[in-house]
Amino acid sequence: AKQTVIDIYKIQNISKVTIIPDGNYIDAYPNEVTKKEAREYLDLGTEFVYLFFGRIRPYKGVNQLIDSFRQIQTGEEILYVTGSPSTSDIERDIRSSAGEDTQIRTDLKYIPDENIQYYMNAADVLVLPYQDILNSGSVYLGLSFGIPIIAPEIGCIPSIVPEDNDLLFNTCGSQHLTERMCDVKRSNLSDIREINYARAKDYTWDQSASQYYRLY
Repeated sequence: AKQTVIDIYKIQNISKVTIIPDGNYIDAYPNEVTKKEAREYLDLGTEFVYLFFGRIRPYKGVNQLIDSFRQIQTGEEILYVTGSPSTSDIERDIRSSAGEDTQIRTDLKYIPDENIQYYMNAADVLVLPYQDILNSGSVYLGLSFGIPIIAPEIGCIPSIVPEDNDLLFNTCGSQHLTERMCDVKRSNLSDIREINYARAKDYTWDQSASQYYRLY
């Protein structure tokens, strides 16, 4: 991500570019419900739940996610696409892609802070099929809820997500996303949850603020 900024803005003195990480969202949103309570709230059973969560924009690859999900469906999975589309065209496109498939659920709207916990705690894995991105608040959010994350090996993501969350994919070819969506079912999800939550605690806003203070 640093090199991308240097290239785009043609920065000669690279010492003027400083990397300061975001903080976590552990205390930003309620996180009080159990997995059972979260699934009851969303009318889910024992299915394996893939979750996309966040503002939906063209580069975030939601239609690709739907295509990949269809390739791995066995009848025992649910894909939940949650978040507010940035345009009405994107919303229509997603609804059209999902069609009448009862295993693909959509909540295409803004999710109030107090309800985020239901989606995060109900899901088995957070899937962020971005096609192009530098940094992702949804990655920090997923870590803060201790959820396994499938995401691309681009931008800042590989340095934020722990290596033991070995679910990152190469963006060169949609088959890599599909493979990771299969792989996750064979992963030790409870261990990844603990590791991701521990990584979230490493990122504090106090540390970020201190770095900004020293910089200025």
